[in-house]
This record gives sequence, structure tokens and C-alpha cells, in this order.
Amino acid sequence: QYLTATQHNKSQRQMNTKTQEMNNVSILPLSLSLSVLPSLVVSVFYVGQEVLRRESHGRDVRIAYYPPTSSSCCPPSPPQPNLSGTERISLPGPEVVRGSAEKRAAITALLGFLERGVMLASMGSGIRAQRFCQGRVYWTGSHAPDTAAAGGAASSPSPLLRKLERTNSPVTLFDRQTFREELELYQTQGGLPPQAEVTLCFGEEMTDSDNMAEKLITVQVYQPWAKQQLEELLAVRDSLSFFQELASESQLGEVTLNLISIS
Repeated sequence: QYLTATQHNKSQRQMNTKTQEMNNVSILPLSLSLSVLPSLVVSVFYVGQEVLRRESHGRDVRIAYYPPTSSSCCPPSPPQPNLSGTERISLPGPEVVRGSAEKRAAITALLGFLERGVMLASMGSGIRAQRFCQGRVYWTGSHAPDTAAAGGAASSPSPLLRKLERTNSPVTLFDRQTFREELELYQTQGGLPPQAEVTLCFGEEMTDSDNMAEKLITVQVYQPWAKQQLEELLAVRDSLSFFQELASESQLGEVTLNLISIS
């Protein structure tokens, strides 16, 4: 079968149907989302290369460098819970990086400052983070906390530069309610889609406009329920855009798609 576009005065209902589908995309209750999906997805990148990806089903995750106990090179092990129930995700050694020896040497030096790592908490309200490592950590995302309201927990020298300080107060990186409001606004009014992911950059400053591939160590995290709902809405909007493009080529502003069988 193949598709052909024919102009017809009864065909407006196809586009109306797609528009209604987009408006009817439902935002699942959080309880249902958490019951069928991992709580957090973590991807680790060295100079833009994905070297590790983990799905966490617990609430707390610590991302840190745990030096190997032997001289042999082993593949990254699955995340291990400690006595408190926190999953540990170990940053791989520099041997996994393809490219120059200079980059691997820089990553080796940086990993030495990341042994205490960063703690992430995936909760119903969103994602919170607390830095324990000596190495600096910067992050990008659409839900930057207000510095004054956070009691100085997030240092923001400029609107786009966000540093995760070592304090006793976790910082909210992703806010569930804000994301849902952004998603509903995008659903009804369009514009730029909301961001479901947060990026952490270790040892180097990073802003929203920086190229992640130029940074030594970055980590992307997201709650799967948020990314799933965003992708579903984007898929419906793409389908609607297809119909609108066809309609723009019609003098009547209408289009219908007929399936024609071929042998």
C-alpha cells in the first residue's frame, strides 16, 4: 500500500481528528508511571561518547568513581546497593575512551576528584542532587532553582551557569509539577517543548549552549515517565504537522489520505 493526497471538501475531519488526538494526550498519574517504569535513567559520557547507561529502580543513586581493587581492566559492574539502600553507579576508568591519550590522561586526573561523587534522589516531586566530591559539578536543565530561595544551595554567577555546591541541602534539578505545567502549555499553545533531561558536567563549567562532546565527563539523567509523555506528545504533533503541510498545498486548505491497494 502507498499514500496519495487528494483534495476534497469533506477531508477536513482528518486534520480535526489529529488535532483532537493531540489535545487528548493524557498526562499519566505519577503513581501509575512509577509502577511500570524505572525511577531514573543515568547515562555517562566521556568526551561525548556514551560509556555507561543504567536504569535505577530505587530512590537514591550515588554516581562516583570507585578505584579498581586490582590492576586488571574489567567492564563496569552493575550498580550495587550499599547498606543504606543507595545504588552505586561507578564511573568507568579512562580505558573505555576512544581517542587521544591526552584526553584519557585528563579523565584519569579528573576521576581522582570524584570518589565521593554526587547523590541523586528520584522522588515523586522530581530529581534532587547533593554534591559530595571534591571536583566541581555544573548542571544544565530548565528548572534552575532561585538562588535566594534555595538559601545559596545553588550558585548561579550567570543565568546559564549553575554550579552544584557542597552543602547539606540538596538542590532540585527537575521539578515534576513545573514539567507538567510546561507540558500542558506546549500541548495547547506549542512553542519549544519542555526538557525532560538534566545534564551534570564534572570538573568543567558548562552552560546550556555548550557542546557536551567537548566536555571530559558528563552525565545525563531523567525520569522515564517524563520523557515518555514528552515523546508521545511530540509524535502526535509531528503527525499533525504532516497533515498541515499537505493541506497548505491545497487551494481549499483541505486534504484527505486514501489507501490504495497495489498488487
